[in-house]
Amino acid sequence: MRQALAFAGLALSAGIAVGTACGSAMDGYDPTVPTNIIYVDGADQRGRVGTALHYPLLAKITNQFGGPVAGVRVDWYLVAGRGILADTMSVSDAEGLVCNTLRLSPRAETIRVQAVTALSGSPLYFNATAVLAPDRGDDPNPGVCSQ
Repeated sequence: MRQALAFAGLALSAGIAVGTACGSAMDGYDPTVPTNIIYVDGADQRGRVGTALHYPLLAKITNQFGGPVAGVRVDWYLVAGRGILADTMSVSDAEGLVCNTLRLSPRAETIRVQAVTALSGSPLYFNATAVLAPDRGDDPNPGVCSQ
């Protein structure tokens, strides 16, 4: 009986040692470390010249496992066309979200915005088209960021 208990104890010790040596994907994992910026919503919209887009430009900052990361700075730039961004910079909220509102050019054209940060997936691009005639479904109350 003593031999059986001693053997079981050795096997258990060996198992723990092997498990510790192998490690896991979670070793050293810090959920607050951002790794990616990903698209959420707001690209490829059309709207009447001089008006704000119906939906805000929306992206998400995530960690290596897709969880949200707060407090990450994202810079916003107009890279084609004319328009006015509500902000030149935003910081991710508790859900990892960053957003911006775009007021379209006073002339019909395609506008391109980029969201830039030092993460995988950056820069992230958003395209919009300013049109002369209102589209069906134009909303006089465009969506704005709540940040």
